[in-house]
Amino acid sequence: NALGFALAAQNNYKTAIRHYRLALEAKPDYPVALNNLAFALEKQLKQDEAKETYEKVLALDSGNKTARKRLKLLVGVAGVSEASTK
Repeated sequence: NALGFALAAQNNYKTAIRHYRLALEAKPDYPVALNNLAFALEKQLKQDEAKETYEKVLALDSGNKTARKRLKLLVGVAGVSEASTK
């Protein structure tokens, strides 16, 4: 996750995504890595996959403010279904 975060900070989202996925293979229920992955997916214009990833975060931690905020923004921008943001 840390390497993915460093790569994302350099706008290298494609490689960051690969490292977030590796982190999630080791710990699939890691909300921080899931949030970071979803944000990188947004930057790669993969809104549907980002939405699904934020929803996974909320399934693990319904009070996760980052996922809730990003999902609402994503819904507003992309016109993605609002059902999961409530």
